[in-house]
Amino acid sequence: MHNLALRYYNGEGTEKDLGMAFHWFQKAVEKGYERSMHSLALCYENGDGTEKDLEMAFHWYQKAAEKGNEKSMHNLALQYYYGEGTEKDLGMAFHWYQKAAEKGYEGSMHSLALRYYNGEGIEKDLGMAFHWYQKAEEKGYEGSMHGLALQYYSGEGTEKDLGMAFHWYHKAAEKGYKRSMHSLALCYENGEGTEKDLGMAFQWYQKAAEKSYERSMHGLVLCYNNINWLEKSAEKGDEGSMHNLALRYYNGEGTEKDLGMAFHWFQKAVEKGYERSMHSLALCYENGDGTEKDLEMAFHWYQKAAEKGNEKSMHNLALQYYYGEGTEKDLGMAFQWYQKAAEKSYERSMHGLVLCYENGEGIEKNLEKAFYWHKMAPDNFKINNLCKECNQLYIDYKWCQQCNIKQFQQDFSKWTSKNKFIDKFIQEAQLNAKSNYEVLEWIPYNKLNNINYYDKGGFSEIYRAIWLDGPIDSWNFDEQQWNRWTEYEVILKNLNNSSSLSDKFLDEV
Repeated sequence: MHNLALRYYNGEGTEKDLGMAFHWFQKAVEKGYERSMHSLALCYENGDGTEKDLEMAFHWYQKAAEKGNEKSMHNLALQYYYGEGTEKDLGMAFHWYQKAAEKGYEGSMHSLALRYYNGEGIEKDLGMAFHWYQKAEEKGYEGSMHGLALQYYSGEGTEKDLGMAFHWYHKAAEKGYKRSMHSLALCYENGEGTEKDLGMAFQWYQKAAEKSYERSMHGLVLCYNNINWLEKSAEKGDEGSMHNLALRYYNGEGTEKDLGMAFHWFQKAVEKGYERSMHSLALCYENGDGTEKDLEMAFHWYQKAAEKGNEKSMHNLALQYYYGEGTEKDLGMAFQWYQKAAEKSYERSMHGLVLCYENGEGIEKNLEKAFYWHKMAPDNFKINNLCKECNQLYIDYKWCQQCNIKQFQQDFSKWTSKNKFIDKFIQEAQLNAKSNYEVLEWIPYNKLNNINYYDKGGFSEIYRAIWLDGPIDSWNFDEQQWNRWTEYEVILKNLNNSSSLSDKFLDEV
């Protein structure tokens, strides 16, 4: 029963079903199976397959603990400690931590050490705290390694020994314990228990900061602002430090500007495969910063960084393909790299895609996709936002309502539906259009191709056709005509006596 419940609980050999898991744990408990008592308590504690009920969790942890289950002893201690499912009772918490610790449960050994250290549920006893930290450490418990280090550092419960403190901080830090990473950084910074080593201090601050340890984040900020720290860490071979040191030289931050040294450290970091330095190295080659200008080498490193996912390098690689700088001109490859960077939300490449689709460069001309990427780009990056005619902001993509009204009015005399009501309806729509999607037009029959029956509508038959000119996209000021989406599929209604159509038909439209 217990093993079947576990299969349902973990979804092993069957679909995960917490309700069925709870059912079979309950069945096994009815037969007095101790391990299922612990599992049933967990279900009640977490609300797995049943409603969350901390009192029932406490009940079953107690039952299992009384049968000798050390995990339940530990969890029972936790409930007494925090007052969950029962009244808070530090004495009972200590009692059950001790029971579980004596059975070899490392989590309880560590908790028992903390209770002795803080005097919770028992008189404070630093010697016993040290004893239980030692016991838990022997089982590989990294929190207890940190506890041992603290006691060696302060000389509480044992003789003060900075070398041993350093040893245990190091052990716990290597197992990923972030508080020990921070303490280890301090040891290196101050030369406590080891030789002073700012480079190593920087590296351990960085490791702890990457685990979101706030005190190390602060320490890391101080390191970044100290050029000596960066140099020490870079000389130790840390590629992140090499890159940041290069940036300091490049921008003259915390030291004199030195493009040669910036190039040197970018190059060192690149040798270790650091992707951000590949991009920076490419920029140095492109602009001749700290080295001779070399567009082919710039292309090489942009390509390397782009292949590692650097979107800035993807964009610059696209530009080199577009202009044929450092490589042969290849609009297809330019489009490909613009697209890769745009898909990673790089705004400048979104603009590149707009131009490619708009002008048919490296890809078939597609104004709809040009419009899509224009919409995707943030407002502060949008290109061609000013009307060439009146120098006012477009209200939509390449749409100046003020100038377009003049063009529409000039065209009114060039077409007619032979129905004044329809003509007026279309004209008003054109004059009020705030984007190309709001424009209505009268399509002469000779501008349609491939007309085929499609369906029956409320007032007339419906056809599909290809509109040869296609709908308006925007006004082309250079050619003084409308840019259009040519060969555009449309839906048509067959109208008889269109000159006498009622307003009901227009309501349907």
